[in-house]
Amino acid sequence: MVVVLVLNATYEPLGVISMERAITLVVLGDADIVLGTGASVRSQHLTIDEPSVIVLRHMIKIARGRAVPLSRKALFARDRGECAFCETGKAETIDHVFPRSRGGKHEWMNVVASCARCNHYKRDRTPEEAGLTLRWKPFIPSRAYMLGCRNRPEWIPFLGGGSE
Repeated sequence: MVVVLVLNATYEPLGVISMERAITLVVLGDADIVLGTGASVRSQHLTIDEPSVIVLRHMIKIARGRAVPLSRKALFARDRGECAFCETGKAETIDHVFPRSRGGKHEWMNVVASCARCNHYKRDRTPEEAGLTLRWKPFIPSRAYMLGCRNRPEWIPFLGGGSE
């Protein structure tokens, strides 16, 4: 499904919606196209740019401070499905940087996606003890980051980067 980034009237990212829903909002006058894909959508009476990013004309109140909940799916999305230790491995497991068996917590700043080979090699040691180097530091992803800046480079200016 092709998705479109929706911005609030203040240009804060709200979420993603289907292309069909985005076109409906634009045609009804509830939103404007900020960034198009370069293609056109045609009907019998209308031709408009195919949107990639739209901005709502009216402000929508959103809850503040809600962090992205830690889940396997969210972790693999944050780490782009790659192993945090090697460049060849596909993420298959969750690794605790500071092992849980030694008091490490199951939280964003202590978990990374890992291939099974690296995770089994590391065992219940820290990366330093195992002679491994993290390719990136764990971080708490923002809702904006999880919306897709890692996969849709044209959205980066509207999402504000990696973490809040």
